[in-house]
Amino acid sequence: MKLSKIISVTLLFSLLSFAACKKNGDETASYTSHQNAVVEGYVSEYYSEYPGYFESVDFMSVIESENKSESSEKQTSSKNKVSSKDKTSSKISSVSSVKPSSNNSSNKTLSQTQSSASTSKINYDTMKAVWISYIDFADILTNKTESQFKTAFDKAMKNCKDFNINTVVCQVRQFSDAVYPSQYFAWAANVKGIGKNPGYDPLKIMVEIAHKYNLSFQAWINPFRAYLNGDVSKVPDTSIFKKWYNDSSKKGLYVIENSGRWYYNPAEPEVRKLIVNGVKEIIENYDVDGVHLDDYFYPTTDASFDAESYKNYANGQDLASWRRQNVNTLVKEIYNTVKKQNSNILFGISPQGNINNNMDQQYADVKLWGKTAGYVDYICPQIYYNYKSESSPYLTTLNDWKNLITSKNVKLIVGLAPYRAGYAYDMWACTKKDTHTSQTENCGAYGWIVTPAESSDILARQYVDAMNTPNCSGVMLFSYKYVFNIDSSFISSDYTSLAKEQAQAEMQKLKNAMK
Repeated sequence: MKLSKIISVTLLFSLLSFAACKKNGDETASYTSHQNAVVEGYVSEYYSEYPGYFESVDFMSVIESENKSESSEKQTSSKNKVSSKDKTSSKISSVSSVKPSSNNSSNKTLSQTQSSASTSKINYDTMKAVWISYIDFADILTNKTESQFKTAFDKAMKNCKDFNINTVVCQVRQFSDAVYPSQYFAWAANVKGIGKNPGYDPLKIMVEIAHKYNLSFQAWINPFRAYLNGDVSKVPDTSIFKKWYNDSSKKGLYVIENSGRWYYNPAEPEVRKLIVNGVKEIIENYDVDGVHLDDYFYPTTDASFDAESYKNYANGQDLASWRRQNVNTLVKEIYNTVKKQNSNILFGISPQGNINNNMDQQYADVKLWGKTAGYVDYICPQIYYNYKSESSPYLTTLNDWKNLITSKNVKLIVGLAPYRAGYAYDMWACTKKDTHTSQTENCGAYGWIVTPAESSDILARQYVDAMNTPNCSGVMLFSYKYVFNIDSSFISSDYTSLAKEQAQAEMQKLKNAMK
């Protein structure tokens, strides 16, 4: 299926339409049929803070490939089938010197999970985590049989363990859907299609396999983002989203359309109750070690988005303060729900790296969360910036977040960007785009390019700088495919011709630094 024209138009539209850029921007979708089954396939646009990063995955092509594999497998005998402290300088001379100070490099386990009913959890003093997004799951989960998924996820967990990663943050709810059987949300499109039951429980399998490798498992959810207009007809009527969509008193109030996608309204108490119940469903039924939210809160600054709710609930507050209060209420409710179930389960949020964007565009009150106990256990800002960035230099931004998080009960985890290794042009990192060129010394736009490629060590240095920062208790890498699937992940026009070679050098040095 050819989507290049759609992708180009969509990307241009998105760049012009959204001032608030995210790690994982909004998605467009394409739906096709295969034989008698309707299969949903997403095309995803990831922006990271800067709208220069584009990535697409057509789940249909994955599913077609897997169907061919299944057909071939049926022709073989069953016995052959797959079974079940602040650093201001970051210059280094060699890989061996890329090490954090010993007082921050503990890999000691805080607690160990002993059984599925145990109240103890696998969590580490120093979190060395990786995000595994629904895009990463295209090669691991999409249209897989149970045995195929177990094999693929086991390999992924072994890769993580070998890389010195101790925590996996797996996206289990991305668009008001779920990769597990839920009484509230439909089956996710990236399993077998929207509402399609695969006949097994991927989340249960993921937790079990992660724990086999002594890896901490955090369930990553997007609370408010729901379906595209084109998806709604595919959503089962039994899901809460569809019930509200079909209810004229709730459509446009509980679920609101914005730029072609539907979102839950954070202002409505019933919406927040749904999100909290969804978290409760996970922590009651699965032995997860943490719950994780990323940077998707309000999708727009437009006052019309929730005008009716504002009229009903604001009580004279200005729009921005009121919206932040709505998000704060949800965050507090999730935190209390998690801790009531098990005080050892972590709850953390990964906001954008830009503090002002969080406060004024996403209405994510990171300043409150960082200074006040009882909202989160950790904040993981997505500091996806290079050292030369003129708008948000890595070290300056790292220091800003260190100063923001003042509560002794809140830890700083730093989000790093393996996907930017060999990035050809970081447009928002340059303040003089009209005059700078690739030959301009220290131009932030070219801050992810290192020559020769094999000498590249940006991520390793960023890891060291993070771990030598007071109150920093770890890092999180975005994302799995860019750490482990280098050959297929650094080939788009976003990257230089030597990006794969640079990424290979980066990941090896980062792995050594994380020992």
